[in-house]
Amino acid sequence: MRERVCLARPQGDGWELLSPGVGIHVLGPPQHQELAPGDSLGQLEILGNALELKVPEGVRGVVADPPSPRHRRPVAWGTCLARVIPNTVSTQSAEVSSSDSSANLLVRSPQTGRFWRRAAPDRPLYAEEGTPLERGKTLGLLEVMKTFQPVRYQPGVGLPDVALVARFLVEDGQEIAEGQPILEIRPADSC
Repeated sequence: MRERVCLARPQGDGWELLSPGVGIHVLGPPQHQELAPGDSLGQLEILGNALELKVPEGVRGVVADPPSPRHRRPVAWGTCLARVIPNTVSTQSAEVSSSDSSANLLVRSPQTGRFWRRAAPDRPLYAEEGTPLERGKTLGLLEVMKTFQPVRYQPGVGLPDVALVARFLVEDGQEIAEGQPILEIRPADSC
């Protein structure tokens, strides 16, 4: 199968991966999939011929969100196929040995909005320094257009199954950008 490298457009601290032609995009990557240069971004069918789409050099991270959950969709030249943000773990901290307890990992915002650390002003914080984290633990709420969505701890993509909050990097009620670090964590076994 012939290959074609996708176009990449910087966006914030990540990239938009764009279609290099007109056709049908097939089997794009799922959300949270790790991508590196040369990885597949699905296929582009052009007049019955399939091209394997590849991630370009210089792009490395995870799929923040694919534009469409469909397996097949028509695209034009320059249509966004996926948005990629840097991994939640920097290369440096991912390679630090487990004996170095100063290596903290970052949890990043899934989208732009206002981050709230509690459900209401008179309610306790969802999490604070030293709080144990497991899959699904609520870290706060993200307000977007008066709609509140819980931000939950999701291990994987370099984050351990069990961790502890080291410190929050944003204030209660602060506006944050997609991909911005919200808090530092450390593996629970490093304590």
